[in-house]
Amino acid sequence: MRIDGLTEQQCLMLDKLWNLDTTAELFAYFETLNDDEFQIALVLQEMLMQEFAEQDDNNLSQAKSMLENIGVRC
Repeated sequence: MRIDGLTEQQCLMLDKLWNLDTTAELFAYFETLNDDEFQIALVLQEMLMQEFAEQDDNNLSQAKSMLENIGVRC
């Protein structure tokens, strides 16, 4: 996944967010941030969620197209 136009600080924060495995780790990380950093982290997390949703939509469209190509109605 690639998100363009981020600052170096945002890239570092996004790397940290990406490496967290559980909700508990995410919340623990959020607790270490000041208010400004917390807001940035929330926006970055939302951007990740949107990118995942967009990829899912693209994958679904591709799967439907492939099924239609072999004669399956969707």
